[in-house]
Amino acid sequence: MIVPTIARFRRLPRPVRPFPNEVLYSYLHRLAGSNFLNPKVFYREIQQSTSKSETLARLTGVPEQHLHFALPELDMSALTLRLVNRRRFWEQGPPCRFCLASRGIIPTDQTVRIWIPVDHPICLRHRIWVRDDFSRPGYQLSVAEFPDIVKAQIRHRRLTNRFGPGPVEEMVDLAEQTLQTETLSFRPKPSEVELPYDRRISRFRELDEDAERYRSFQEAAYYPEVVTLTAMMISPYWRSVVSNGTLGQKTRFFQELQRVGVIRRPLPKDMAVFEHWQGVSKVGSGSCFRWPGPQLKQRFPR
Repeated sequence: MIVPTIARFRRLPRPVRPFPNEVLYSYLHRLAGSNFLNPKVFYREIQQSTSKSETLARLTGVPEQHLHFALPELDMSALTLRLVNRRRFWEQGPPCRFCLASRGIIPTDQTVRIWIPVDHPICLRHRIWVRDDFSRPGYQLSVAEFPDIVKAQIRHRRLTNRFGPGPVEEMVDLAEQTLQTETLSFRPKPSEVELPYDRRISRFRELDEDAERYRSFQEAAYYPEVVTLTAMMISPYWRSVVSNGTLGQKTRFFQELQRVGVIRRPLPKDMAVFEHWQGVSKVGSGSCFRWPGPQLKQRFPR
């Protein structure tokens, strides 16, 4: 007969402190692994306990208040309140490798997963790109020599504070689709205009010759342009220009895209991309804002 872990121990021999905003399953997995317990059985026993925070405090010696602060899933009402107050969308991801090292968590330990705001792809303290490839755990790209990438995150968060996470992230997805068409699927000729993306990915190739194969390199390389295009797409002025502007105003819209280094030519490579800018919710209301894709395609032939 196997005695349950919680009944067998009043306190585990090797306590593990949680990482800030750590996912509950990640912490329980590390705690079980450090004490040579079955992670699945341990996780099930914690979930079945009447008070998860009280049980973990008794097993680890970590104050219950600290556990609530570091593990937001222990109190779903507090987690919901935190998400609403900070006006952020959160996702699970790896923390900065230098932040892990500062807390004594070595790379050979179990993988740590934390809750990260979607508009926070960079650790500003260490200039590390934390949106890592799942196929390459343990490696994270340093963007310390690219101040424009770091500034893009600051601008991204300001957009979220101003317009809200929903509209901004919806525009970010559309901006990424557009830029993938303009950058990742296009090889410039010597006579073509070089985009900032080309210079960044060229530098990344010096670090790893297979840089273009990895998602983290690609996302970091065109992240400043993603934020720039998002700011234009969500701007009330440019939205009015694209929807109701004259032909000259719409031409200036694409000229501005070329000036800031988003597209290589006065017109995008694939005008059909802009047809997907339809059905985007208007900022601050429940009505629907439609981008005139077919009209643009007729007026601006490829």
